[in-house]
Amino acid sequence: REVCLVFVTGKGKANAGGNDLGLLGERMSPFGGKPWSVYVPQGSDWSVTADTDLELAVCSAPGLGGGL
Repeated sequence: REVCLVFVTGKGKANAGGNDLGLLGERMSPFGGKPWSVYVPQGSDWSVTADTDLELAVCSAPGLGGGL
């Protein structure tokens, strides 16, 4: 499955597909601007470690394979 991680509120350190994406997110309220998101290709591992209080939405869908 393909995954999209949406940082609804807060900040966290993200890792996806073996890539360190650093600290992501900036809004502390869902109404404080645009959210940050990360696309994770099918079959890739991912992790997020909260740096502040964090609300993370994890969305998934069947993947077609073949990367992006």
